[in-house]
Amino acid sequence: MTPPPPVLSITALSTYALYLSYANITRLQTYEARSEKAAEWSTKAAERLRKTRMTQASAAISVCKHTHRHTHTHTYGPSHTIPSLTPFFR
Repeated sequence: MTPPPPVLSITALSTYALYLSYANITRLQTYEARSEKAAEWSTKAAERLRKTRMTQASAAISVCKHTHRHTHTHTYGPSHTIPSLTPFFR
């Protein structure tokens, strides 16, 4: 039996990672009101809430970005590069 192509493995793992990010973000939204109330009274709670939001959002974005880059490279080959988004973030 031959192993599946790498793009299928990466796609499956990425889909699972996106599912986990979605589940975590959804779970965090159920506690959003209480977290914001605590953040009004505590700077530490406010900082933790901000860090948690940033961590979950950056994880989801990172998975999407790397999946797209890997799929694009696998489809078109390493010589065909994707333009960088760096100029947009200056």
